[in-house]
Amino acid sequence: MSNGGLGGLVPSPILAPELPIRPETVEAVKPVLPPRPGENEIKKFERLPPPRIQSQPNIPRKQDLLKPKSLTISSGGASFPPPPKRGNNAIINPPNIKDVAALSHPLDASSHTEHDAEDDSSEAELANEKPPPSISSYPDSSRANRRPPYIQGRQVPLSTNMSIKHVAVSGPYLAVSSSDLTRVYNLKKEYSSSPIWTYVHPHSNNDGYKVTAIEFKPCRDINSEGSWLWVGTDKGALMEFDLLSEKHYGPAEKRGNVHTSAVNAILRCRQSLWTLDEGGKCQVWTAPEDGTGEISMGNTPRTFRVGSKWSVAFVAGWRLWVGQARQVQVYSPLMINGDAFNVTQRPIPFPQGKSAGVITCGTTLPANKDLVFLGHDDGKVSIYSQTQLCCIDVVPINIYNIGTLVGVGSVLWAGFRTGMIYVYDTSCTPWRVCKDWDAHHKMKITHLMADGTSLWRAGVGMVISVGEDGGLKLWDALLMDDWLGTRTHYASVPTCLLFWTYSGLTRTEDEMEKREVEYCTFRDLNIVLCTWNIGASKPSDLARGNPPENFLENVLRSMDSPDLIVFGFQELVDLEDKRLTARTPNALRSLILRISVE
Repeated sequence: MSNGGLGGLVPSPILAPELPIRPETVEAVKPVLPPRPGENEIKKFERLPPPRIQSQPNIPRKQDLLKPKSLTISSGGASFPPPPKRGNNAIINPPNIKDVAALSHPLDASSHTEHDAEDDSSEAELANEKPPPSISSYPDSSRANRRPPYIQGRQVPLSTNMSIKHVAVSGPYLAVSSSDLTRVYNLKKEYSSSPIWTYVHPHSNNDGYKVTAIEFKPCRDINSEGSWLWVGTDKGALMEFDLLSEKHYGPAEKRGNVHTSAVNAILRCRQSLWTLDEGGKCQVWTAPEDGTGEISMGNTPRTFRVGSKWSVAFVAGWRLWVGQARQVQVYSPLMINGDAFNVTQRPIPFPQGKSAGVITCGTTLPANKDLVFLGHDDGKVSIYSQTQLCCIDVVPINIYNIGTLVGVGSVLWAGFRTGMIYVYDTSCTPWRVCKDWDAHHKMKITHLMADGTSLWRAGVGMVISVGEDGGLKLWDALLMDDWLGTRTHYASVPTCLLFWTYSGLTRTEDEMEKREVEYCTFRDLNIVLCTWNIGASKPSDLARGNPPENFLENVLRSMDSPDLIVFGFQELVDLEDKRLTARTPNALRSLILRISVE
């Protein structure tokens, strides 16, 4: 420290604290990367992008229907079902979410989880599964013809000049009725527009009524069939008319207050009649069990009840089929063969994924009585089994409303509101359109009727069609022109056998011509044709040069090695000279033989 007091003091320097020793930096060890897999191993880990699933699978989008998307798959691990074939009745079903999920995750070889095993099994099933056979497609119309099946001598329609609402047929007898007029025609007689019986129903305010149903009463004596007609009214009354009696012009029997509402159907089944009103009340009328009498309105009927507000009712076998809107139920009014009255406790449902419109008509096929066919207003036919009491399938046959159906043999006749009649062969899959024609010229067809007894009672198997304009037309039920190619007299045809079992609907000549290549061989033929008007000349005239002696020789040698030689002689001999009749042909035969040998 320096001298000279405080002012001369110099402070000593301050030393900064030492910093701590920095630790040595340690290099971070990088993790070892796994070896790069090869190309074969990479393929096992490839994932396909999942297909897009619509938010509403039941409603396909319009742009998806108009612009279908295609999915290209390069991996061979997944199996996909073939695309559906396009048809007139193509129905686009939404994808199944479970199936889409299974296809979007192919089996990974590195994992063996339960989920992967299920996916693998579902893929194998889709690859090997074949679609079940179905007739849910439009019938094949490529071989149909449009020739109307006329009956000889009955091409002219029967004009009734009335609005026909109800029709009944029994052999040769045809009954038609409007709300206030009923007529009966005998189709066995010469075809004319004159009815054999006519009745005008009263329509005044007090005693008047409207006809709502008609049907012929069954009889024990087959010769009496078609003699009695039952009529139902809008007031629930029933009347019976004797068509052949000269004493009773009006009702022979009458029963009122049998039904509480309009009688909308009178159905015939064996030796019984069933009457149904719009409220669902069913009355069963039967003949006495001792077999001594006929069905009478004086007897007490058995009463049952079906569903109300029904629209279609018809007999199939011994059962009653009743359609209401889109549903159908089955009853057994006779309660035979172990049936209760309510055969089905609830309506029979459609198969899964199938639907149809409102029921408009129904029928059965004589060749297959187990099947029941119902027509719908959207052009579809639903097929039911009587033994299994289930709906087998729904077949679209047209885009128009099916007005009426009738079965003949193994074919189904259908009438449409366009006036067209189609005949379908139901024995093949898909169905085949055998014939279609414009029967009533754009007029709606309201009824198609066929009676199996008409073949031997009326002498011809016929189907009767009724147009909305009141026109009646008769058609050949056997379609004989298409089957044989020529018109055949019905007396030479096995009557009942053909009507109930006939299924061939195409011309025999056409079918043989289509397959002639399989059984025939063809080659060209050389033919010599000679026609000669001898003019009663004698063989000795040839020597005198009239005609020249070498005439036949020149004809025979005009072609080298002909396959056929055809001679046509005119005025060969004098028909009045019996001696030349036996002598001249022998002389000509010897001359031809001599030339051929040379």
